Amino acid sequence: MVTSGSIPLSDSVDWGTYLARHDLVWDRLPHRWENGVFLGNGLLGTLMHVDLQLNRVRWWICRSDVGRIREREELIGVVNRRVIGSMDLVAVGEFGDPGGDARLGLWDAGAAGSVKTQRGNIGWCCFVPEKPNVVILELDWTSRWPESGYHVDPTFQEPGERSCSGDIRLYTVPDVDDVHGGGYTVVWRDTDLGDGKRLVVFSVGSSPSCRKMWKADDDGRSATDEALEALQAVDAGGLAAIRQSHQARWHDHYRRSFVSFANTELESHYWIQLYKHRSAARPEGPMIDNHGPWTTESRYGFSTWDMNVQAINRLHLPSNHAELGQPLMRFMDVNFTHERMLHGPSGELRAGVTHSAFLYLEDLQKETKETPAGTASCDSACKFLWACHNLWLQYRFTMDQALLVPLGDRLEGGINTFVAYCVPGDDGKLHVDDGYSWEACRGVPDPTCYIAVVEWAIQCRMKIDRLLGRDLDARWPELLDRLPPYPQGPEGYYLAVDHPPMPHRHWSHLMQIWPFHTVNWEQPQNREMIQKSVDHWVDLSAGPKAELPCAGFAVAAAIQLYAHMGQAEPIPELAEIYLHEWSKRGAMCWASTLYREMGPVIESPLLFADALLATMLQSWNGVIRVFPAWPDAWGDVVFHGLRAEGGFSVSAAREDGRVAWVAITSEVSTVSCSGKRSSSTVPSSGERSSSTVPSSGERSSSTVPSSGERSSSTVPSSGERSSSTVPSSG
Repeated sequence: MVTSGSIPLSDSVDWGTYLARHDLVWDRLPHRWENGVFLGNGLLGTLMHVDLQLNRVRWWICRSDVGRIREREELIGVVNRRVIGSMDLVAVGEFGDPGGDARLGLWDAGAAGSVKTQRGNIGWCCFVPEKPNVVILELDWTSRWPESGYHVDPTFQEPGERSCSGDIRLYTVPDVDDVHGGGYTVVWRDTDLGDGKRLVVFSVGSSPSCRKMWKADDDGRSATDEALEALQAVDAGGLAAIRQSHQARWHDHYRRSFVSFANTELESHYWIQLYKHRSAARPEGPMIDNHGPWTTESRYGFSTWDMNVQAINRLHLPSNHAELGQPLMRFMDVNFTHERMLHGPSGELRAGVTHSAFLYLEDLQKETKETPAGTASCDSACKFLWACHNLWLQYRFTMDQALLVPLGDRLEGGINTFVAYCVPGDDGKLHVDDGYSWEACRGVPDPTCYIAVVEWAIQCRMKIDRLLGRDLDARWPELLDRLPPYPQGPEGYYLAVDHPPMPHRHWSHLMQIWPFHTVNWEQPQNREMIQKSVDHWVDLSAGPKAELPCAGFAVAAAIQLYAHMGQAEPIPELAEIYLHEWSKRGAMCWASTLYREMGPVIESPLLFADALLATMLQSWNGVIRVFPAWPDAWGDVVFHGLRAEGGFSVSAAREDGRVAWVAITSEVSTVSCSGKRSSSTVPSSGERSSSTVPSSGERSSSTVPSSGERSSSTVPSSGERSSSTVPSSG
């Protein structure tokens, strides 16, 4: 290790004890899914709560790829998730209130508790291993009345056929038809172990019509065979070994990075989102949709491409879980190959996405060479290009060169589609007559969000050509020149031409500021416009002056915008609004951190966690920024092993309002840090190397270049050395 000053780091954190303080604890059992106990393995999930009306404790049966194309007037052809049902605990005597207790342990990713009835108590514990793909529920009855008892009685939402295979029970719902798909089989085994103890194991198999949507190498097994094999694997593997493997996988997940700060409520929220994200995603699984695995209502049972997909697929990168980006990459690899994007009449690549989709586009799009891969409008192209920004971030954080060629093709396809649907104006610019400012207004000219994403996409396409050693295509700078200016007025940036901002939950007119940074705070000529635009929208839609915040993701986006302006002052109040204000206004973010609008959605809590990280660490436009917007009100903070663009691992501490130290490990690039009294430049071509820079007490943030080039920026390095306790990532 090469350092500019030796800083002692000790790996003395007891992970189990540390994460236990962030466990979700219920002193009474939840009565609705929004505050339920949730577990998952990235494909299969369950959510537990008491149903007082039915006098049952329900463990919802959920699987991410169980869905069908459901014809609805407002969303024709959208594939909706199917509500499967629940595995219900029925006991002699009523479940009262509080009815028991529960604790969701983050470290081991398991839940346990008790259910109290008028005739006895039932202890329970539950976990959802990835291999085998099952839910394991252990029950233990204690009662003063020996004749009392309990049993498991599943409830299903759709007509199906019951059957048995030995001691395993089955419930099969067939495909709607060959086009709409959606079949599945639930299997379960309820084993009486004696002395009031029972072991309940259940799983869901989805039909090949669902699995093929995300699993290109699927072997075509029936839903029944898939589910039965999962249950039989429990016998083969043994419960103890399965539990041990499950816990080891989760322990590795948490150790990838570490954050700790004085505000315990925010700290807990962050760690719970890391748990939730891994419960909802696995590297080889389907892309997370609006629900995650937990479908208790089907209203938003699909993926929405005007914000949700892009917001969901961010947290894994700075938190050092890059493998969780594979489902989105696989979706793109399957749906947007060079061949599928090729537009016959023009000979161009064309690409776009529908507003909503589920798992796979092929059965939805019915594309031809005249309309390939979902192209339909400027809007479909711009939503697609925003998703390409997530792929670009995947490249920037991992520096995986294999991502560049297909990403370049996709950017070209989206840009071509946008241009094809534009109308040339007398001013020489490309215009959109009938656009959509996302979540705000339809049928508007030149939406700002379109201009922002296309400007970024063209610039990114040129960067990729340079990285691949290609000659610059003169078409790209020409197209940049033909983009219209951003619509604006006295309030700042407008939603579209002649459409000033209004209360709305999307920051669609501010995307050039974040996430694209094509207009940013480091451009002095743009600061006044950025400030008044962000302040105005936050006052209307997300901040304390707004009558009613429109959505949790609006508040998360407001935090991101201020963080990327380097302004920490408004952030604590915004975080308070997100966590607590809605409890007074018809709660959206519940105490469990589950989130609902008119149905369950997952993007807002994940985006909020990503926003918390943005106050600690940012990396964009070739620079790493350490504590760029950490509020003094939140106290001391330390992080270890967070990732930055350029393939860097970054650790740092902030104490008493000042940066105490920064440590950077480069896996693929050269890191250069310079300060008032010390500097170090550490080449790392193919080797791991580090730079540790203690800070003086003069600055509350630090910046470090994150490109592969040798450059320098100021990181103060005088002052006393401090000691911090940081766990290793191994």
